Amino acid sequence: MPLGATADRPSAWWRAGSSLTMFEIGALCRGFLLGLNKLEVNGLESFTELLDSRRDPSKRTRGLITVSNHISVMDDPLMWGALPMKYHFNLPSFNRRWGFGSHDICFATRPGATFFTLGQVLPTHRLAYSPYGGLFQSTMTQGVRLLSKGPFPADPHFAKIDMQRWSLRSVCVDPFSELPTAYTTTGEDATISPSSYACNSYSWIHIFPEGKIHQSPKKIMRYFKWGVSRLILESSECPDVVPIWLEGTDDVMHEDRKFPRFLPRPFNSVSITFGKKADTEAVFGDLRRRWKELKAKAEKTNPAVAQLPLGVLSEELMFDKEAVELRKECTKKVRDLVLEVRRSRGLPDEDPKASLAETWILEGPKREGKMEDESWYTPYASIKPTNTAHPSLQSSSNARHGPSGSSPSGGRSVNDLIHHLRRTQVSPTGEGSSSPSRSTTPRTLHPSIRNILDVPETPPPRPRTNVRQLGGRFRRTPGPPPPSSWLNNNQPHNSTIDRRGGVSVGYDQVLYRLERLPGVVFPPKDSLQHVVLKSMATHWMWHLDYDGEFLLELPERMKILLLSYIGIYSRDVHPKFRAHGLSNLFAIPEDGVYNVKDITRLDLGAALGTWTSLKSLFNQLLTPSPVKDNTDNQKEEVIPASWDEAVDAEADIDPLVVPSPLSVKSLSHVLRFPNLKYLSLAHPDPASSNWGSLLNLLSHIPALTHLSLAQWPVPTLTPNSIHTRVRHPTIRSLTFAAGGTDTYTAEENSWVEAVSILRRLSRATYCLKWLDLEGCGEWLGALCWDGHVSDGDEPYHAPWPEWNGSWRDIEWVGLGPGWIPSSQGIENNDELQNPIVPLAASIHANTNHQQNPRPAADPDDLTSVLTEQELREAEMARERQRRVNEWKAYEDVLRKARKVEKHVHRIRRDGAGKWIHFSFGGEGREERRIIERVLEDIDKI
Repeated sequence: MPLGATADRPSAWWRAGSSLTMFEIGALCRGFLLGLNKLEVNGLESFTELLDSRRDPSKRTRGLITVSNHISVMDDPLMWGALPMKYHFNLPSFNRRWGFGSHDICFATRPGATFFTLGQVLPTHRLAYSPYGGLFQSTMTQGVRLLSKGPFPADPHFAKIDMQRWSLRSVCVDPFSELPTAYTTTGEDATISPSSYACNSYSWIHIFPEGKIHQSPKKIMRYFKWGVSRLILESSECPDVVPIWLEGTDDVMHEDRKFPRFLPRPFNSVSITFGKKADTEAVFGDLRRRWKELKAKAEKTNPAVAQLPLGVLSEELMFDKEAVELRKECTKKVRDLVLEVRRSRGLPDEDPKASLAETWILEGPKREGKMEDESWYTPYASIKPTNTAHPSLQSSSNARHGPSGSSPSGGRSVNDLIHHLRRTQVSPTGEGSSSPSRSTTPRTLHPSIRNILDVPETPPPRPRTNVRQLGGRFRRTPGPPPPSSWLNNNQPHNSTIDRRGGVSVGYDQVLYRLERLPGVVFPPKDSLQHVVLKSMATHWMWHLDYDGEFLLELPERMKILLLSYIGIYSRDVHPKFRAHGLSNLFAIPEDGVYNVKDITRLDLGAALGTWTSLKSLFNQLLTPSPVKDNTDNQKEEVIPASWDEAVDAEADIDPLVVPSPLSVKSLSHVLRFPNLKYLSLAHPDPASSNWGSLLNLLSHIPALTHLSLAQWPVPTLTPNSIHTRVRHPTIRSLTFAAGGTDTYTAEENSWVEAVSILRRLSRATYCLKWLDLEGCGEWLGALCWDGHVSDGDEPYHAPWPEWNGSWRDIEWVGLGPGWIPSSQGIENNDELQNPIVPLAASIHANTNHQQNPRPAADPDDLTSVLTEQELREAEMARERQRRVNEWKAYEDVLRKARKVEKHVHRIRRDGAGKWIHFSFGGEGREERRIIERVLEDIDKI
């Protein structure tokens, strides 16, 4: 038998080390359970029969999933310690369970990573601790493949070549193997890929769907996460599912245990109940059929989906509403199987709301120790700075008496005390004219409610005397008032607003997508929720006037959805909304520190230049971090007995010997939305889209995973100098571009400045997985620039963004044109049969104009010598030519997008990077039909 690794199995030394590790842990845990505790095992016989039937890998026809509740860090080893010793000693390594372990705990050190890898544990990232976590991480792909018929290559999560061999940087791979069978979870690490060996086909996986330890005296479970649904739905054959219920292991390793925390507590009662193998066809058969239909539908829409390897999903299969609902239903059925085993233990049924994620979101990451349901939770350390009072505002009695003195405020800051007094102090009604409630204008009522209740209209506040406006002008601006055309934006909605590819694009041709940014499930179009949100966005200014501060009480999910609806249905916003921006939905308290942890998505489409700017957005998303004054450790100030002593003491101090303390001002900022992952800045006003400000803003949101920059102009730091030329000081006929980008950048293929900005953007958004660049066809050439400006010039040293560097995790890029042509080229000219007729040629024109004799012909005015029929034909010819140019520009954008796709795929393939999906739009039926037709013509060339 060969000792080295083959395509069928790892090396013999690796298998021996894995078997020895799992045998020692199993024997130790079994001895601890039988010798120092009281063990009760139920349903073991049926489970061991199932394991015996799976001993021969060649005869296995489906995988095995075991699921259980999670109440202790010792659940996994103690659970399998209940098995007889023959299942630890004789069981081959490929017939033992595979599990998932937290990367930040199990794989934090090299010894721990080696130990857990030999124990057949795969690293799993959690989003609370790592930007690489989530439902679609590479470890979940390994889980799907382990439950299927292998072997599978490590693509598209293939680790770097230098990480395929064992080293101090790569300790989770087979040191006796020459085969590159390691996959990566972050792009920089490497872990042995068990699905790359045929012996691991239809393997056994154990999973804790709760995702974290939950110790409750009522023995209730948290909601199940959706990872188990991916294992069931996406595997080649539906795996067997065995539910397990654990009791007593929380007493062995309770979360509130004292020193020594690392030792388990003996003399407890432990119960392990193995449920019956579920009827997978009856429970999950319909869900798997619906999943296959959904996948077939996606393959028909996009043929590239059929070429994706097993365990890798397209964007539609990731975030489609039907796919999300399938995962929810599948996860609920798995939880019901575990509840059935729980019910067999004589425990009462739990509250149905315990299965909902909303029930547990209220805990939040800040809570620790004992929860409201009497469970225990020890979270990670919070990075939010503490809000302490300034030392100069502290009571002098505390300084004199030291820490032994008790404060009635209980250690709260001055801002907390002031806020508490404002909420609790109520002025009595008989205080006289000095009462502040007398000078406050009473709250108004809505006009409709006031009419129903017959309440008189609230009088306006009384004018204040001796009040003068500060900071304003006392005299009006000299000169005549500006024309109304300068002050009013009277541009109609159907007018031309942009030029793309040298053609004019109408306002109604640009695509504004409501569901452009993922991260939230939108209500159906026929639901009441959609109608209400659309109505609120359409009449948004009315709600600002009459709802006011009550908008702050909306649920966080409604605020997230409402921002998306405002960007679509309320693009013309009053300056009042522009002045407040996000403060209308997310108030900023007086202390300036306010973290909204439940907000993960901000859709600010059509906001830049309309009701906010990048500068104001920076101030609303980021707040200066609290400055810590270093005067706490200074000696207490001695109060002199007289003024003369104070003057003498100041005169004795040498400023060169005893310098005065300087207060250090921190320039860092704190993100108000620490869990922000999804951000859309699509459809900005060209005058407000500043790339320098954008880079400054995104550098403070490093954990961003989804970003939309749809319809952004050419990347440049000097947008006002694009059309400016600088004349040579001596050779007056020679001119140069004033900035790094000019009007000839695309024609000359000189993307030096644009590529430099895109590289800075990639380094600021290194956690990005989803990038939307729809409508950016004007500068798509910068994404695949080869570094050559002209023939014979030296190539640029960094010719494209870091697709295998900072942007190595991007899995989806949108490169659609962002607009739809007014017709399908020159082949369908139905609309051209009825062209626009000039007013002079219309039958509704002024009759006096038609009766008056034609004036003398002007040689420069052709309209005066042409007949009405000739004018009509000229107008039809102009309209036809405009549509031809429009169609050519549309094809040119898609041709550039296809070129970028092939270029990035080649770079990813050469660098062994992740597979990336490019989307060219096609959400609507008409748009999809046009795109498919154009791409077919492009691919034929």
